[in-house]
Amino acid sequence: MKRSIESCSLFVLCCVLTLLVGCFPEATVEWSADGSWGLLRIPEELCVVDGTSGALTPIQTDGEVGSMPGISSDGKQITYVVASPCATLEEGLRLFPANVAEMVRRDARRLMDKVLAGDVLPTDLPLGEGSKSGVEESYHRWVVRAMCEEPNALLVTRIGRDKLEECRKCEIGCSRLIVADRAEPGRNATAAILPLTMLRPRLSPDGRWVAFLVSAPHDKEKVALIVASTDGKTDAIEVADGVALGFDWRPDGKAIAYVKQDGDPILGAVEEKVLVADTGVVPTEATNPIEDDTVCTRRSAGAAKQFAGTLFQPFMNVQYGLEGRVLFSSATATIPTTDLEEPRSSLFCYDRLTGTVTDILPSALRNQTSENVNYFCLSPDGRRLLVPLESNRFAICELGSKQVQYPLSAEEGFGDDDIPDLLPSWKGNDQITCLVPETSHFLTGADGKPPHRREIVVIDTTGHLLRVLSTDWPDAAVPEASQATD
Repeated sequence: MKRSIESCSLFVLCCVLTLLVGCFPEATVEWSADGSWGLLRIPEELCVVDGTSGALTPIQTDGEVGSMPGISSDGKQITYVVASPCATLEEGLRLFPANVAEMVRRDARRLMDKVLAGDVLPTDLPLGEGSKSGVEESYHRWVVRAMCEEPNALLVTRIGRDKLEECRKCEIGCSRLIVADRAEPGRNATAAILPLTMLRPRLSPDGRWVAFLVSAPHDKEKVALIVASTDGKTDAIEVADGVALGFDWRPDGKAIAYVKQDGDPILGAVEEKVLVADTGVVPTEATNPIEDDTVCTRRSAGAAKQFAGTLFQPFMNVQYGLEGRVLFSSATATIPTTDLEEPRSSLFCYDRLTGTVTDILPSALRNQTSENVNYFCLSPDGRRLLVPLESNRFAICELGSKQVQYPLSAEEGFGDDDIPDLLPSWKGNDQITCLVPETSHFLTGADGKPPHRREIVVIDTTGHLLRVLSTDWPDAAVPEASQATD
């Protein structure tokens, strides 16, 4: 009977989490702690933003820039991922760490064995088998190409020459994690290069490390948190697997906080892992290349501490607050539950001194949040909170206060209900950048006529306009600039 009750509860929680899962925004602007420099990412371009003049400096890349690039707190370094095609299999394999290249070849041999045994049909190739087995697509392309590069007679007979040529034409590419000088982006280093999707790189406070997320090679539903040295001279280290999108460096740069799956896909734990010991040593242990689904040869062996148990969903976020507090977003649900009870997302705080977890959203804001609360961010001084809402609106509040500011009225909301066209972000401790519609009261001129497009503006924490940041930017640099307001 107990097992039946547990199964029912897990099913209900799965339904709740399915309702709360969204997607992450394609356009972002991240600022240095003082707001003097920013990094703008839109699907077509990556630019450095001068926080004083608003001038844009495009960064030349040789591929598509990945989601959520980062800038250091002092504004001196930037980090981003570039995905680019590889012309030949061997060219690409030479770029990867030796263990990753060997993993591709090993999986290619396993795939060939499955094809010859009839477990994988020719009609499943080139990409169908990967989708069925849950393998990450970009990685599966490499495996298919490696299998067909020098096929034996049995494989040719089994799948036929036409299918063999189709597999040989399967496009392959790699992702490169770049750390660059903000003033001279051409001065850069490749911190990691992999045949997998990488995203959301974040520099450590001391600039020695960059943490980032990587899809698991054999489970596209899982993501691993990895750190690499910014100069690319040290092998990447796996911190944890099965993690959510949001993570944060501890202010001293010696540890990272994140949310990970805790023994079950729908259960999670807010955890902190020490990467650098007080002695300066980085403790690691070897991974198992056969049993572990990882691209790293080493795993962090630092002390881990769990702060709180929670429901898990892939877009949860964690951020360090004042006095060692840890803030995290989470879904909330009660068991038993009914169809009439709406699932809700909120923001919680773990207090190290008391060991307690508290819902910290003001009551006025609590019932307005959606999964967008996962993109909350604290001001650099840790005193104010920025919470994205539906329809590109957001709220500002001071921690511990019940007062909430809504710079955009409900009538000024626009775009998709769930996914912001541009995440609002802190520009220093008392300024915010955000995207507003052409009908916004921030843009209407003295003649009462709205401008022709949406704009990115800078406002203060009381909701007063300071400047229109994107006035001189081309339309391509403003997310959805040419679209009419919904």
